[in-house]
Amino acid sequence: MKQEIVVSVNDEGKVEGGRKSIAKAFLLHAGKRVRVTIERYVSKRTLPQNAYLHVVFREVQLALLNLGWDQANDYYWVKDLCKYKFLRYEAVNPKTGEVIEGIRATSSLSKEEVSELIEQIKIWAADELGHYIADADEQVEMFS
Repeated sequence: MKQEIVVSVNDEGKVEGGRKSIAKAFLLHAGKRVRVTIERYVSKRTLPQNAYLHVVFREVQLALLNLGWDQANDYYWVKDLCKYKFLRYEAVNPKTGEVIEGIRATSSLSKEEVSELIEQIKIWAADELGHYIADADEQVEMFS
């Protein structure tokens, strides 16, 4: 059973809080070997960010449909297009030099990365599709 516990580490490298959770997790695996991985915690996108990201995808969908892109009837095609355009990366095999292109999942993005993605899509939509996408706070004002 995999468990994830998020704790803070102070400037002296000491754990602040979460000690009981850690002890409880080890008790569940008493007498067994366990793997402990420590990595920096990066908070993922927020629910409002996620909701606005989907609004941005819908706005791109409308722009593409208005420009005659029939494929844009499929919301997931639009989402994949945006991911292809802005979330591509290259993985290189160090032994062979072979390069494979990948596309990051939006669910793997940090808050900052989601903000950057949204901004890139909005600029692209305005410059290339001729479609203005309102900021999240403007969206709220429009519907209140």
